Amino acid sequence: MILATLFGVSATAASALERRMDKEIPINELFKEIYQADISSNNLNAVLWMPFEYWKASLSHDKQVSPEVKKLLQSELGSVFILAVVQAESSPQTNLNFNFFPEETVRRGLKVIHVSRDGQLRTLKLVEKNSNFMNVLKETIRPMLSQIAGQMGDNFWLFVYSDIDSSGRRLVSPYEPGELRVSLGDRRGLQKSKIKFEFPFNSLFVPRMCPNGKPAHVSWKYCPWDGTRLSN
Repeated sequence: MILATLFGVSATAASALERRMDKEIPINELFKEIYQADISSNNLNAVLWMPFEYWKASLSHDKQVSPEVKKLLQSELGSVFILAVVQAESSPQTNLNFNFFPEETVRRGLKVIHVSRDGQLRTLKLVEKNSNFMNVLKETIRPMLSQIAGQMGDNFWLFVYSDIDSSGRRLVSPYEPGELRVSLGDRRGLQKSKIKFEFPFNSLFVPRMCPNGKPAHVSWKYCPWDGTRLSN
């Protein structure tokens, strides 16, 4: 990107926001934004949010994926997202071992709310009956999580949520300002932990550059080093 010529700190804007192409999205950076955890000596609560953008970016790096498979993924994943959730409490005998929650316990305390850019709250619906494709995908994801995170990965439970409203419009976009709030319960189902994903995601955009050559976070309105206004 080319920076505009500087005529003054308050009157000058740095380059505008530009979405990265799928193949240019850094997967490691995106993963840091779609994974959130609340961990203490007594409790472990972690959520991996997998929107359609995650699948598109991942597949764009795999040249062996055929156009037919990509089309199938679009039809199956374009209107939903997957939450992978793991919860555990420390053992009464030792803080080194965790007792992981079974799927039904996690499901009972799980509540997902989207907050739009104008502050409207919407409780999202769990998809109770998954397609055959989705069931196969879920069975494929779980071993991958086990490989990555060991025993913790073994105890991630996968939940599918609808991501469209009654008119077919998307509800949760990591490109648009807003939040995804995931509330988790204890073993009795009482709310105990809240995990939040804040949008837009920085990894999805080409970094805007400040006059000193440093990249500006997507959420910034001004460069913190000199006050230069950033264009949206």
